[in-house]
Amino acid sequence: MDTDQLVALLQTPKGMAAGGGIAVLLCVAIYMNGCQGDNKDNLRRFALSNAAAESEPPPAPAETPSPEGETPGAEQPAGEQPAAATPEAPTEQPPQVAAASPEATAPAVGQPVNPSAVAPPGSVPPSGTPTAPQAAGENAIAYSQDQPQLIITVTRPEFPLEVERARAQSIDNLQRIAAALEAYSQSTRTYPPLASRDAEGRPLLSWRVHLLPQLGYANLYRQFRLTEPWDSAYNRQLIAQIPPVYMSPERFDEKTNYLAVAGRDRAFFGTIPRSPEEFEDPRDATLVVLEVDDAASVPWTQPIDYAPPSSAPRTSAGHLRADGLFAILATHQVTRVPSTASDFDLAAMFSIDGGEQLPIQDLLATATSAIDSQTVAKASIPEPTLPGVGGVKPMNSAGSSGSLATGPLPQATLDAIDHALHKEKLTPANDIRLPVPDERLLTTAREQLRELYGKEYEAAKRPEDKQNLLKKLVDDSIRLADDPPAYYEALRICLSMSCALGETETALRILELLELKFQFDGLTWRANSLEALAKTVRTQQQIDTLYGEAQRLLILLLNDDNYAAALKSQETLLAIARRRGNRAETNFISQQLKTQIEQTQEAYVEVPAALEKLQANPTDPIACETAGTYFCLLKNRWEVGLPLLVRGENVKLRVVAAIDLEPEKSPKTLVQLGDQYFEMASSSPAVQRLGFHMRAVYYYRQAVPLMTGNLDKLRIEKRLTEIANHYGASTVDRMTAAMNPAPLAADPVAVDQNLD
Repeated sequence: MDTDQLVALLQTPKGMAAGGGIAVLLCVAIYMNGCQGDNKDNLRRFALSNAAAESEPPPAPAETPSPEGETPGAEQPAGEQPAAATPEAPTEQPPQVAAASPEATAPAVGQPVNPSAVAPPGSVPPSGTPTAPQAAGENAIAYSQDQPQLIITVTRPEFPLEVERARAQSIDNLQRIAAALEAYSQSTRTYPPLASRDAEGRPLLSWRVHLLPQLGYANLYRQFRLTEPWDSAYNRQLIAQIPPVYMSPERFDEKTNYLAVAGRDRAFFGTIPRSPEEFEDPRDATLVVLEVDDAASVPWTQPIDYAPPSSAPRTSAGHLRADGLFAILATHQVTRVPSTASDFDLAAMFSIDGGEQLPIQDLLATATSAIDSQTVAKASIPEPTLPGVGGVKPMNSAGSSGSLATGPLPQATLDAIDHALHKEKLTPANDIRLPVPDERLLTTAREQLRELYGKEYEAAKRPEDKQNLLKKLVDDSIRLADDPPAYYEALRICLSMSCALGETETALRILELLELKFQFDGLTWRANSLEALAKTVRTQQQIDTLYGEAQRLLILLLNDDNYAAALKSQETLLAIARRRGNRAETNFISQQLKTQIEQTQEAYVEVPAALEKLQANPTDPIACETAGTYFCLLKNRWEVGLPLLVRGENVKLRVVAAIDLEPEKSPKTLVQLGDQYFEMASSSPAVQRLGFHMRAVYYYRQAVPLMTGNLDKLRIEKRLTEIANHYGASTVDRMTAAMNPAPLAADPVAVDQNLD
């Protein structure tokens, strides 16, 4: 990770300074309890029967089956009387799709839900073995050997709902699901698993089944055979008993449009239940459940959810509602992602650990029954893909057929590999600094200094007395420059006193004197000194000075690939940030910055071995790809990494790198390169996205002045704006400027800066 990449993390206006992307989303919307709208005509559209009270079902011994021809009562929330029959005649009250929900009314859309109003998971195990029927006299339920009991009876509406009624019902459904998820997670500390599985790892039942107790359908949950798959001969009989909360307000069939966001870096994944408290991205910017298009709907018990590639997050979502898609955030609030949101931002909201800084206040909208006409108008502008220019079509150019490149690596790449391998051993040939004096000589110098200043030190009781003594010691130390042991030890003592007194500027000055005179581990000394100063500085000016120095130290450690020390330095930076009192700054350093360092450290694990292998075999495809990715995406040194990528295993990356290396590029090729890098950012690990996006900007900026005013130019300008808003314009400018072919490459100072 190079200097500009860290600056991208530390100085983005969407991150620490302005707090953008960390702002708390407050969704405010309509309060819907089903008591508004038309009356008699609407009621004829559908009716749901709820016949048996959940709290006190009548005793029914297991050996007494239901009489032939009778329909057992439908499950109903506690405290309500069972209906005698499914109502068919019109009444003055409009229908409520979610009539079987445990709450009498739903919480207001966009407001925090009340998990105490939802049945706790402990009432029925969320997953695992089936719950045995209770004994007669203890609210027992009669079970048939092969035939499940009818709990819910649904009568479909005669006519489709109006658009606003359907939207309001969907919002209400999502709110109830959100409340149940919150109740489940508060009780178990996790969400339900994406699917329960058998001993062989085969998926059985969806998380939607295991959430039934929290939705008020404990009796229905007990009907399932939890050790059988969703489509077993027995369990498939229960598909027809879809709870209204899972039903589509448009279709009212046995399929649901409410799917979890699934994937390795998303809220739901595999067999391991995840807790929203573990999410590294802000929870008000992370989607956990959403309403998908009808084409992606599934039988509600089937363990299938929404797992699109990051490059195409709208594969089957966002087209059901005219102004975007309805979803549940990890804060358990219902929100709307407008149709104007970019694929980049939507994919970022699917991730739980991407580290993206999203402008949530501008990105998300309140979910309401009324369509947002402004969003619809903006979204009506097409996103064009012109033949041969836009999109991510395969590229063809001379020398870019995808075959492995041959021939020796450029000398600059070989030198960079050698430097990366041996940077800790390299000492400039003209380094005139002295080695650290022998410990025996230092001990003698220490004793002499104690004799000279020991009494003054003991007499300095007040802070101002100690500060005066420190000033005297520093002045005297400078006069000892011709006596290396005494000079080194005197400055060491001054540094210790400076840290204890919180004298930041004095401590930094002493460190510079030591680094100028001696060949020693200056980064370690600097890290230890800043850690001590973080506890002792007093004034706001000292705190701000220390904060800037801690940022610079972190940059140096990352440039040196010293990730263990960088993580320790991140903790120091966090301690200083807390004293600055900027909450957004503190949250960013404690979460996103730490995650970025850890991910970079993980990405670096295989790099040293790859570099070693390249010294023996410069054409090894795996080593070339590993090292090329390291130089291009972590170090922003594309001139070094591209010759490696054209020899790597990844065919697509190999082709793009080959075209990137061509000296002359047409406007069409510039656009294609930008599109390819932008596409690869969407499908790459979070730690690599910054590098890909910056390379896309690098080529987009070259292409735009050469294009006429057409839709493709508007598309590119829109992407440039999105990236600048996301990372910060200054960061984008610095990183792309570093990619320009520099005639200063022969300048030793410029070379040294690039190598760092």
